[in-house]
Amino acid sequence: MFASLAAGNETFCETAEVVEIDSRGRARLHLTESDQSATAQVAVPAELHPGDRVLAFGKDAESLFVIGVLDRVPARRVATSAGAYAEVSGPAATETLRVYSSRGDLLVEIDPRTDVTRVTAPSADLQLAAPQGSVSVSAGQAIRLTSQTIDLRAVATLQARVGGTQEAPTTFAMDAGAARLQSKSIAVTADQGQANVADLRLTSKTVQFTSAAVRATIQSVETIAETIVQTAKNVYATVEQLSQLRAGRIRQRAEETYHLKAGQVYLHAEQELKAQGEKIHLG
Repeated sequence: MFASLAAGNETFCETAEVVEIDSRGRARLHLTESDQSATAQVAVPAELHPGDRVLAFGKDAESLFVIGVLDRVPARRVATSAGAYAEVSGPAATETLRVYSSRGDLLVEIDPRTDVTRVTAPSADLQLAAPQGSVSVSAGQAIRLTSQTIDLRAVATLQARVGGTQEAPTTFAMDAGAARLQSKSIAVTADQGQANVADLRLTSKTVQFTSAAVRATIQSVETIAETIVQTAKNVYATVEQLSQLRAGRIRQRAEETYHLKAGQVYLHAEQELKAQGEKIHLG
């Protein structure tokens, strides 16, 4: 554990191995004796590298300073004339490869201890280009894109596909004049929605919807159906001019009262006109 440097004082000191130097110049350490990780401010005018053995001093593991370098792991470096360089450092079993820009920015890091390869552009743009070929990105688990804005552009076609060869996949494709979505099931959930379509065609075996209220403003409605069944508590229809019904037969039935009121009523029958009731009042 930590060794006390002065009796009665809450100050401790321990040897540690440098694991990483972060972007703010702090050293992430592995404390040798207590076998724990800590972050320390660097208080020595020396450039530290992963694998270096240092002396960490402070009140506790949360407030440490690197006050000395005990042993350095020599770094192997290859540099360009412009100042960019690649460096291998750390113990043989956990050597880390880093590539730096001429300004000292870390561009690439391959760290076997974390099994992570990082490609960064801390102070510039990062471009991946193949002007005469294709670019493939493959991952065994997940690919994550995080940004304030994600802009996807395609000159000809943009496609997305989910599903293997054993089942019907879900596909989404866009080109310059059309967008297509195909799937076994599609669900859309939103607080509000709006669709503006100049010409809409819907083909379905069954259409079912539930709504608290439906309001439609339509210039013309044409319905062609084999059978229409309507069920309602009340039906109100207001026609400003003509309401016309043509049918082979018409049958209307009221359980209680059938009330017909008009300025004039004309009844015309080609053959017979029958009126049947317990009482019939005319005039």
